[in-house]
Amino acid sequence: MIFINLRTPLPKDKLTKLLSDNEFVNDGVKFEEKLGKPRMHLKEKRNAKIRITCELTGRPTRDDSFFLLGTYFKGKITETDEGTFLKGHITTAPIYHL
Repeated sequence: MIFINLRTPLPKDKLTKLLSDNEFVNDGVKFEEKLGKPRMHLKEKRNAKIRITCELTGRPTRDDSFFLLGTYFKGKITETDEGTFLKGHITTAPIYHL
């Protein structure tokens, strides 16, 4: 589990739009094309909570090689006068670590 606590000067709407753009997020990231292409699915919930699920597309299974929940981020976006904050944690399915 990795805890995330980031601050950006971007407004909340702009940050959400950037996180939804897979081409922008993957720009400059090296990965093996034969294993698939990383893709994020962002879901906004009420109270500014978000959930981002990550998977490799172009292959039959998710990124943990099982039909279980792969890598995901659960957190919240809050906007204040100081900037926009992204707080939460990244987790993978326990079977992935086995």
